[in-house]
Amino acid sequence: MTNIPIKMPSRACARHPRQQGVALLEVLGALAIGAVLLLGLTALVDTSLEDMKGQQASYHQSQIAAAGQKYIAANSASLQTALPAAASLVAVTVPQLISGRFLPAGFATQNIYEQTPCVLIRRPDPAGNPGRFDALAVTRGGKQIPDGLIATIAANAGPGGGYISIRATGTARGANWSSSTASFRSATCAGTTALNGAAADGGRLASNLFHDGPDQLGADFLYRNAVPGRPELNRMNTPVRMASAALVTMGSSCLNASGVAEAGMAIDASTRSILTCGTGGVWSYPSQWKDPVASYAGLPSSGNRAGDVRMVTGLSRAFTFNGSAWVALAVDQNGNMNVPAMLTAANVTTTQNIRAGGNFHAVGNITTDGSLGVEHNILAGLDILGGRNIRASVDVSAGRDINADRDVHADRDITASRDVITQGLQVNRWASTPAITIGTNSFVPGQACNYLAYDPADGVERIRYPFGTVVTDANRVPLICGADRTMRYANGTYRP
Repeated sequence: MTNIPIKMPSRACARHPRQQGVALLEVLGALAIGAVLLLGLTALVDTSLEDMKGQQASYHQSQIAAAGQKYIAANSASLQTALPAAASLVAVTVPQLISGRFLPAGFATQNIYEQTPCVLIRRPDPAGNPGRFDALAVTRGGKQIPDGLIATIAANAGPGGGYISIRATGTARGANWSSSTASFRSATCAGTTALNGAAADGGRLASNLFHDGPDQLGADFLYRNAVPGRPELNRMNTPVRMASAALVTMGSSCLNASGVAEAGMAIDASTRSILTCGTGGVWSYPSQWKDPVASYAGLPSSGNRAGDVRMVTGLSRAFTFNGSAWVALAVDQNGNMNVPAMLTAANVTTTQNIRAGGNFHAVGNITTDGSLGVEHNILAGLDILGGRNIRASVDVSAGRDINADRDVHADRDITASRDVITQGLQVNRWASTPAITIGTNSFVPGQACNYLAYDPADGVERIRYPFGTVVTDANRVPLICGADRTMRYANGTYRP
């Protein structure tokens, strides 16, 4: 029998099959762990994407709600007409909000869930509170938002943010409010029913605008538009302070960005006076009356416009700017009065002379201690009293007496309802009065007349006794200054 040697396997070769089995289990375990991690990562990515979509939906809904509030405030009067009863509804679409400039141009008409917003407005108490509105900014159509997500979206959609749950489709609710949608179910938005209380309403956003009439936040905000029945909402209760761009330079351009002289108001940066945007397209003072000054010297020499008026308090009179200088209104800084046309007054009393370029008319008396000289008529409802001469280029007329210490001269008529008393009377046309008093000086026939004589009172040479002057002799018989420059009786001789 032949002996055959038997070779035993080495230690390494004996363990190899078992090591291969262990390696396979490790690979399978790693794959299982990777699969779990991948599922978790996928869920995490999905959750993150859903959160981002929710944020976009919240932001979109908050803008719709804010635009709805502005729309109601701006259209309060027309909405009251359009909503005559509590059952009436008005539906406002996103395009309407865009066209009314309550939303920017290009604003998305649907949210990230392809839901279309619509603002539903009603007036719950037209008789008792006509300016109060109830409003819901709801979404319709698109994809339903799960209940687990929609509450978070609504909470981030601004004041009044809310939603309609899939499990309760007849109620809109927010973090601190809840309301039945029954009163808003009859409105159509762009041809589609906005709310019907059925399952299609669930999973949609619904913001309560909380517009409790025009008094909402009335104590804090000044309304740009008139609010019927609430004038206090357009009234400021404190001074309005101006700064920065509201301080402008008088005479600078006030055109808006479109080049239009739109009505506006600002403050002069240097004088702090109110300026308005005039039709000429520059900032200008709203009135020709400007701030007063203490003295005539205080009137500004620059920055003036023709027609500006300022009161000089030290003189108690006003001055107007004629384009180059300040001119007194009636009485100048020296106390002189210049009337180029007609002066009408109840009574006129002066201590010096009266000069008028046109007519001089007083309803009562005209009294002066000096001379009265007028280019046209002198008219008085009562007496004309002159301390010296009374002169008129046309007529002198008084309702009662004409009394001058010296001469009365008129190029036309002198008319008095009572006496004309004067040292000298010259009329180029006609003198009419119930009584004319001729001076007490006596003249003799043949005495020279119509000659130049020096007047010591004012140092002026004047014609003494012009042709036609009537005087009397010692016996009070009238004498007339004739063409031969001598005094003659009415019969033309030197004998009566």
